[in-house]
Amino acid sequence: MWAPGSVQQSPPISGVVRQPGKGGVMDRKWWTLTAVCAGTFMLLLDLSVVNVALPDIQRSLHSSFSDLQWVIDAYTLTLAAFLLTAGVIGDIFGRRRLFAIG
Repeated sequence: MWAPGSVQQSPPISGVVRQPGKGGVMDRKWWTLTAVCAGTFMLLLDLSVVNVALPDIQRSLHSSFSDLQWVIDAYTLTLAAFLLTAGVIGDIFGRRRLFAIG
């Protein structure tokens, strides 16, 4: 029972207690954060590559500025559609499994 001034300890998450040097919930959280940061970095790197390639696309295809805007729009729309689809597939089959496959 809770009383004013007392400290309540929460039960361990899924029965895993963190012991120094033994690994546990905190270690898994850091690995998860590292994996998500690496995935986000790759996504941003991918978008940067498209923007860097725009001058070469314009020169090789003799396209206008409006055409380059269409390239960015098409790329962004395709990426968004795949991300939404991957989210639904992740909900169905499991996010961890889908991230590992990706």
